[in-house]
Amino acid sequence: MRYGSGQSGCHKPFIWINESSLLALEAWQQHRTLIPVARCAWITATYLRRFCWVFFLLIPILASTEHLAFSRPSVPVIEGIAVIHRQNEADARKRALRTGWRTAVELAVADLADIDVRVANAHLLQMQVYEKASQYIQSYHVLWDYPDATHQLYRVGLNAEVAMERLAQKLVALGISPP
Repeated sequence: MRYGSGQSGCHKPFIWINESSLLALEAWQQHRTLIPVARCAWITATYLRRFCWVFFLLIPILASTEHLAFSRPSVPVIEGIAVIHRQNEADARKRALRTGWRTAVELAVADLADIDVRVANAHLLQMQVYEKASQYIQSYHVLWDYPDATHQLYRVGLNAEVAMERLAQKLVALGISPP
């Protein structure tokens, strides 16, 4: 059975359909649930609504299962900054990396020791832990690095994974017991 006239400028598409499809199409038109999309094309609002509900119901499910796909713990993004001396960007990049590593170790120490303990042992931490921060970096990944020419700085963004067991052992050896 043919529906529509097939002429250009028609208000209904020229398609071949069976009897049950024709009855459904006529019922939808009577209830005004069809919305025009383009010239001679129609889409049912019912299917659009169903798609939206399914889509919005799946978003929380997919978001809650994201941690299952990636078992690696979250590592904060750290920025290391160093001043560029005598246009030597390579040296500034190395110093910016060391600054980022130091920041990562400082954050790890903050997780392991209370603020009062860190303040009381600030000099010891400075000399024995923070100055040797590269010893406690298990791995790192550079996310970005670029010279900031307007401020004569080199900036490095990185994720650094700290060897927490080794750091905790060092703190215990220094008499700074983790909580």
